[in-house]
Amino acid sequence: MSSRLDCPEFFNIWVIASVVLFSINNFYLKAQFANWFTGKLSDLLVCFFLPLFISAILALFQITFKWRLAIGIGVCALTLTLLKTSPVVSSLFSHYLSQLNQNLGFGASHNLADPTDLIALPILFFTYKFALLHGGSKNEPN
Repeated sequence: MSSRLDCPEFFNIWVIASVVLFSINNFYLKAQFANWFTGKLSDLLVCFFLPLFISAILALFQITFKWRLAIGIGVCALTLTLLKTSPVVSSLFSHYLSQLNQNLGFGASHNLADPTDLIALPILFFTYKFALLHGGSKNEPN
C-alpha cells in the first residue's frame, strides 16, 4: 500500500528547484530588474509546478494519478487564461493576494492582465510529459 503523499511528480528536486526559483524571481528579481524576462519567467515556472502541486493535493483524496494530473493541468490553464485576459479577475487576484502577502509580512502583489503571458501555456505539455516520466505511485492504477 502506498502513502497518501506518494507524489513523485511533485516531490522531486526539479519541481522544488522551480518553486525556489519562482520565489526568488517574485520576491527579489522582479523588484530589482522588473523586465519582460522576470515577468515571463514567473508564468513559465507556475505552468510547470502548479499542476504538479495540485496533483499532490488531490493525492490526499486518493484520486488516481492520471485524473489528478489532468485536473491540475486544466485548473492551471484555466486560471492563467482568466488572470491574463480578464482585468477584473486579475485585479481581484492582486487584491486578495496582496492581503495575504501583507498578513504574512510580504509586500503587495501586482498582477496585470497581459495576454502575451499566455505564451507560457505550452509548458503544460512539458509538465504533462515530466509528470508521466516521474510521477504516479507504482502501486496505484493509472
